[in-house]
Amino acid sequence: MARQLFVHVGWTTRDQRPMIGVSESSFLREFLPAEARRHSAEVIALGIVSDHLHLLLRLPLAFDVPALVKSLKGVSARLANKDEQISRSGLRWAKGYVVRSVSPRNLRPAVRYVLGQRSHHPDHAIPVR
Repeated sequence: MARQLFVHVGWTTRDQRPMIGVSESSFLREFLPAEARRHSAEVIALGIVSDHLHLLLRLPLAFDVPALVKSLKGVSARLANKDEQISRSGLRWAKGYVVRSVSPRNLRPAVRYVLGQRSHHPDHAIPVR
C-alpha cells in the first residue's frame, strides 16, 4: 500500500480583515492548486472566506511544508497586489499559519469541514458569482 501524507493548512488575512472578495477568491482558487502542484503537492479541498482560507493537501512523504506555505502565501499576495483586476484594495496575509496532519480515516470529515467554510462562517462568506 502506498503511503500518503495529508495535511490541513490554514491562514488568515492581516488583522483578520475581510480582504478576500469575489475576484481574490477566484484568483486563489486557480492559483493555489497550480502553485501546490509546482511543489509536488495536491490540493484536495479548498475553503475560502473573506478573512481566511483552509487547504487540505496531499503531500509526498518527505516534504518541506514551510517552503510550500511560504510560496502559497507570498506569491499569491504578490501576484494579486500586482494586478488591480484581481485586488484593488490589496491582499495581505497575517504572519504564520496552522498545519495539522490528517489521517486517511479522517479525510472525508476534513474535506467536508474545509469545503463548508461558507456555512461555518456565514458572516464572512464571499458572494458566489
